[in-house]
Amino acid sequence: MTSIIATRLIFYGLFLFSIAIAAVSYDPQTGTFGFYAPAKTALFSGGICGGLSILWGILLRRGLRWPLLAAISSTLVFLTAFTWRSTVAWLAVASGDTHKWFAATLITFMWIASAALVVFLVRSRAGLAARAH
Repeated sequence: MTSIIATRLIFYGLFLFSIAIAAVSYDPQTGTFGFYAPAKTALFSGGICGGLSILWGILLRRGLRWPLLAAISSTLVFLTAFTWRSTVAWLAVASGDTHKWFAATLITFMWIASAALVVFLVRSRAGLAARAH
């Protein structure tokens, strides 16, 4: 079971890296691909969140148990941040800032993946705890 959890954490981390790269690779104001400097915070946050998730997955694969709690906690923090960031971005789109649609969409994808992962991790932890007794 921990192998499946580890694999999902690693894929989630790679997904966050991919979203971060997509964010800095597209300029929604010009519609062109290239380095979009205003999105560099997405690269930092996606890199940090993705890197931590990959680390938790690797540590779980090595047989440690505590990274599961760390993964649940950190993913809840990411989910909170993505909730805030996507809400702000969609409010900007609704107010007429159409250039924010790309960021809002990407952050929403990050939110969906984070919410799904939290549910999976909590259920997996409950399953592991039930098997231990």
